[in-house]
Amino acid sequence: MSELSARVAQRAGWLTFNLRWLLLVAAAVLVLSDPAPTSMLAIPLLVITSIYNFGLTLYEFADPGRPWLIWLTLALDFILGLALYFGTGGADGRLIWLGLLPGLTATLRFEWPVSLAVTAAFLMLQGALGWLISPDDLQQLAAIAGAAALMLPITLGTAVAGARLRAHIEANVRQQYQVDNARSQVLRQHA
Repeated sequence: MSELSARVAQRAGWLTFNLRWLLLVAAAVLVLSDPAPTSMLAIPLLVITSIYNFGLTLYEFADPGRPWLIWLTLALDFILGLALYFGTGGADGRLIWLGLLPGLTATLRFEWPVSLAVTAAFLMLQGALGWLISPDDLQQLAAIAGAAALMLPITLGTAVAGARLRAHIEANVRQQYQVDNARSQVLRQHA
């Protein structure tokens, strides 16, 4: 990976992981402030997800933009997101919007169709697994459809903003890289 690409990946990675922390804090606040008794799984899953996100943040700082890390992150986002979703009550819980976590990860790394596909896949898995767990409860599918009506436009808007932000980061890094190279050339000439 070139130095320029590494710088862009590092800045996009830091932004992604900072936004992920906001989503995780929101999930923790919603779970902990729920007047209904919290599931025995919810707190350990939040802790595991926080440790996982902390580890990803540190790794992204040390070795940014690795393609395998991005795909691993998406896979683990799906697993932990679905576990948190079902561990906090499924469609009756407060974390029906958790598909934004993998969607956000995809937003700053890929083009908008991939971000939408990731969020849609998460929503479909929520519906399919919910139906397998409780086939008689069709209300959960309506709740997920309602969530999709909100989450997909949010993901699309975030993806469009993410693409602009990614282009801005690339332009800034490219400009900084050119300034650094020019400075190095001047120093070599005077050395």
